[in-house]
Amino acid sequence: MKDLDVRYFRYQFLSIAERLAAQGLGSTFMELSTEGLATTLLTVPRLDQQHAVAGYLDAETARIDALITKKRRMIELVQERARATISARLEPRSYSRMVRLGAVSTVQSGLTVDAGRTLDGSSVSRPYLRVANVQDGRIDLTEVKEVQIPLALASRFELKRGDVLMTEGGDPDKLGRGAVWRGQVQGCLHQNHIFAVRPTEALLPEFLALVTRTAYARIYFETTASKTTGIASTSSSKIASFKVPLPDINEQRTTVNQVSADLVRLDRLARLVDCQILLLQEHRQALITAAVTGDLEVPGVAR
Repeated sequence: MKDLDVRYFRYQFLSIAERLAAQGLGSTFMELSTEGLATTLLTVPRLDQQHAVAGYLDAETARIDALITKKRRMIELVQERARATISARLEPRSYSRMVRLGAVSTVQSGLTVDAGRTLDGSSVSRPYLRVANVQDGRIDLTEVKEVQIPLALASRFELKRGDVLMTEGGDPDKLGRGAVWRGQVQGCLHQNHIFAVRPTEALLPEFLALVTRTAYARIYFETTASKTTGIASTSSSKIASFKVPLPDINEQRTTVNQVSADLVRLDRLARLVDCQILLLQEHRQALITAAVTGDLEVPGVAR
């Protein structure tokens, strides 16, 4: 390796791995090492040219990485602003009436997924939601698993449009986070680590979902949680005891519309910054490939 700059080799490896992955020859280092990488020829320019290319890429990738870090911090600030916007508009002290959530909703516990459950001829396969599907203010349906259960159980744990899904456990900051179920998946159930809160006509699901995202709600669920070695959990009784503001339904609707409009603008900004991060990452990879293949004029390297 005395005639090879290790940094240059690393950049060349990144370029080769990216190309092989793009050709469908593997998406992990293990796959790449066994499917094409071993037979790939390396270009080995003079050592001074390797140093020049590696030095150039060190500087340029560091600059790009710094930009990406700043962009990610910007997204964090946007998310903090979203939480602050929600908390400011739904501050409990702004409302004269606070009620137990259990007084204006029912709390439905979820299905325990048990591979050893006895099944008979009346069993059915149903999609179900896990904690990973319930994000802060939204439902992520990227991966929805299915479970085989007796037909009699299916109806007991089936979600209904307008249910507010609230998580039972995990990291303390994720306790009780809520999102409205819109019936996106027909016949969908929910796992026992998710509660389905079904509001009465006095409480808009969208209003409740926003309340669960306030600082007030976060404090309540974190302070009332049962904690063991960093894992926190809540219960249906604690969810039912959580006090929510209850203005009249028209005021709830107005608040939801106003806050949602603010959140849409902030989400649009976050998505824009996320796209910029993706472009920077693509530019970083393209820069590495162009430099090590000689398609880019690098200072100190004769063409």
